[in-house]
Amino acid sequence: MKIRASAISHVGKVRQKNEDNFFFNEFLRDEEILLKPYNFKGKTDIPVFMGVFDGMGGITAGDKASFIAAKCTQDITYTLYDPDEIENTMLEICKQANEKTCDMMLTSIKGRMGTTASMLCFFEDRYHLCNIGDSPIFHFSDNKLSEISTAHTEKENYIRLYGADSIPKNKKFRLTQHIGIFPDELQIEPYITNGVIRSGDRFIICSDGLTDMVSEEQIASILMMRYSNSKTIQVLLDYALKNGGRDNITIICADII
Repeated sequence: MKIRASAISHVGKVRQKNEDNFFFNEFLRDEEILLKPYNFKGKTDIPVFMGVFDGMGGITAGDKASFIAAKCTQDITYTLYDPDEIENTMLEICKQANEKTCDMMLTSIKGRMGTTASMLCFFEDRYHLCNIGDSPIFHFSDNKLSEISTAHTEKENYIRLYGADSIPKNKKFRLTQHIGIFPDELQIEPYITNGVIRSGDRFIICSDGLTDMVSEEQIASILMMRYSNSKTIQVLLDYALKNGGRDNITIICADII
């Protein structure tokens, strides 16, 4: 299988700094804001990793937590020798990122920080997914968009108590899982799954800076236009900024061809 993908990260129109980060085929965002798409073409005969990490807004040094997670992904996947261990590798990334984030909170930050982690690995004819937090991963196939990640939030508890119809518009739910939880507070439990990839499939990994500003219906309609990867993420970014851009916005779009 061949794969073509693009990534972009933007501070948005309200935030003072970009607390998002991403890992994209050995590349991660350092200090600069990536205003132009970063592009990649390759084959899935070797594992291809990518991920989005959303530093928790309003918490001290969220950008440091997201950078730790992206750097752990870079370091650990660089030494991946056994393709049969992809999902264990993803779990190890979360474990080490959590340990390093907690160490930094204790030693230098002296406060709380955290990040989500949403990762995909494409290898041969399958995708492997790992996520913790609420940064969504979407699969677009046969002109249908479906979220294939799991949001670790209090939404399910809210629905159980009050019903799905009672959710206020644009309500944000607290995270129940993320990178940056001390082991004596809670054991992190990332979500892991995998599936078959087919020619024509599109995958989106993003921070909620996109999904808070652009509905899933709008995202699906844009993906349906079959723009190039770089144009797709630019159009999605433009919509998010036009609709307010209230948070950092990071988007990866990957096509199986």
